[in-house]
Amino acid sequence: MTFIATVLLLILFIQHLALRDRVKRLEETLSVRHEETKMESLPLRASQKHEPLPVPFEKPAPIPLSVWSELPPPVRTDSAEVASPEWFFIRWFKEHTLIKIGGIFFFLGAAWFVSYAIKSGWLSPELRILLGVMMAMTAYFLAWYRARTDQGQLCLLTALGTAIMIVTTLVAQVIFSLLPLWLALGLVLGTLAYTVFVAITTRALWLAHICAIAGFIVPLFVAGAITPFTLLFYLLTLCLGLLLVGLRLQWRTLTLLLLGGVIFYEWTLLADAEQSLLWLFVIVFSLIFLLTVTVSLVRSAKPVIIDIITLLIVAVSYVFFVSQLAYNEGVAIFVATTLIGFIGYLFMYYRFPSTVVAVYLLLAGAGVLIGTSFLLSGYTLTLAFVVEIAAAFLLVTYLGLPERMVWIVTALFILPLVGSGVALTSVAWTHGIWPVSYTHLTLPTSALV
Repeated sequence: MTFIATVLLLILFIQHLALRDRVKRLEETLSVRHEETKMESLPLRASQKHEPLPVPFEKPAPIPLSVWSELPPPVRTDSAEVASPEWFFIRWFKEHTLIKIGGIFFFLGAAWFVSYAIKSGWLSPELRILLGVMMAMTAYFLAWYRARTDQGQLCLLTALGTAIMIVTTLVAQVIFSLLPLWLALGLVLGTLAYTVFVAITTRALWLAHICAIAGFIVPLFVAGAITPFTLLFYLLTLCLGLLLVGLRLQWRTLTLLLLGGVIFYEWTLLADAEQSLLWLFVIVFSLIFLLTVTVSLVRSAKPVIIDIITLLIVAVSYVFFVSQLAYNEGVAIFVATTLIGFIGYLFMYYRFPSTVVAVYLLLAGAGVLIGTSFLLSGYTLTLAFVVEIAAAFLLVTYLGLPERMVWIVTALFILPLVGSGVALTSVAWTHGIWPVSYTHLTLPTSALV
């Protein structure tokens, strides 16, 4: 029965190809006849006509204003009524309609046949997996076969083949236990690598987004417990490949999508993974995304809003994981702040726009304040805030950065002011009207604010 089912499936596929070729030839014949009809209706070219005698140019007489005033006003038409854009699916479906309808019916028939064969027990688990792989390869073959005529069909059929391949791999690993975990993840990465190659060839950003989402979804469905190291190494491999593609084609949204997926998995591993291992990968991922955004800013030579959002998310997530995993929070924050400040200094040294330099200086200044809050407390923290903000104010004015930077740094003086107010309400004031320790606190704060 398995042999009969396979033969019937091949016959159905061959008949579909024959019908598709016939319809394609019919459409080509109709298009040629349509072009011939259009050519017959066109007027004769200038070379086919008798050349008229040259006529001396005469300047037209001006139209009097009375004639212009009697003309009716122009009719205002809505641009949406003149030409309303069609939905991309309708525009795609209008081309080679019969072929696409036949492909849909073939896919539905094949799916019904396979499901009926599985229920009847005709196909063994190994043969089912082999059939899924053959269907994925068929979709890939048809994608490249149609690549010369329509790039959109190449992307759609490639996405279909990738979905079939990933589902087949998960079924083989989860339901039938035919594949080990490392081999299943390797097949998924290989399939995604091929799909990303097609995305690069066709410049299809949406296909790269699908690869990233599929890569993050797969670990949620695999059978067996994935060790934290295996999961983090898989995420690192996935991100490195897609980030290189994003940098080459300047796909900034892909970087933001990858950052969100990595932060999600790092957050889920807080309770399960070893602290030192997770902290190491947090540092590695933060450095990778920081360098990616930096390269993007170097290429654009101006701050792009999506790059700034990505940089802020990297900074906030790093501070969060520092508070959860680092052995010395202050040292971890100051090391990152030093790196960011050094990047800003390099931008200033190589004469990048002041707006790009301001992004890194603001981030470095925020890192200094956050690191100080981890190291100090009480009135010493307030005094440190006064000194650091005053130094930032002098630096911004000395470098001649944009006016908004001066206002932002000036607004930071609210921090020591609030700290002074909190210290004034402390219980320590019950030991005297004017404690000596708070003299060093209130005077510089009030003078600077």
